[in-house]
Amino acid sequence: MPGVHNQTYICAKDGFRVGTKENNVEVIDKNGALMGLGNVHVINYGAIPASDDDYFVDNTDMQNGAYTVKSPDALDPARPILLTQTDEDTRDTLGKIVVEGTNINDEVITEEIDVTDGTTVGDKAFKTVTSVTGKDWAMDTEEETADKIKVGFANPMGSPIALSDDDDALIYFEDTTTRSWSAVNSDDAVEENILTFSTNQPNGTRKFIIMLARQ
Repeated sequence: MPGVHNQTYICAKDGFRVGTKENNVEVIDKNGALMGLGNVHVINYGAIPASDDDYFVDNTDMQNGAYTVKSPDALDPARPILLTQTDEDTRDTLGKIVVEGTNINDEVITEEIDVTDGTTVGDKAFKTVTSVTGKDWAMDTEEETADKIKVGFANPMGSPIALSDDDDALIYFEDTTTRSWSAVNSDDAVEENILTFSTNQPNGTRKFIIMLARQ
């Protein structure tokens, strides 16, 4: 792990302890036992981009049917969808956005997101987006002008593995500093596991190393 060397950085979460000894990473479980490497997942992401509100779809008139999707680089880590809606005079009936793409394991996934005024963050982490479709939208009957929408990704990030339960330890390093985080866990689908950092979120330069230790 970059920056670890022979120094010892200890992080703790729910009784798990993580540190280094003689250039090796050690993870100690809640009972004080050394965990096997098969239970430990470490990924050095480096600098992770900040949220980008039009990464997939440029700001455009709302509609029913397919939007024009750009072809940006795949996201690693995967990120939840960010919708940004803007009123044009009287607010429209906003409807839903259906996003299709892939998760971090390149499996096809779909999410239907209710559009709200302002910004909306989805509940699934997408590596790629292949289509964006509007449904149940209706233009206002006053000025009859379509509201605007753009589609990108938010600052939270998808876990690289599905988390079996709340006892899993998720430890985040930013260089040598531990930051606070929260997680949505789901052992049903990897894309439903979302890590949210309350401070020091991705900004394009901040370096992230994610460690997941499963007891």
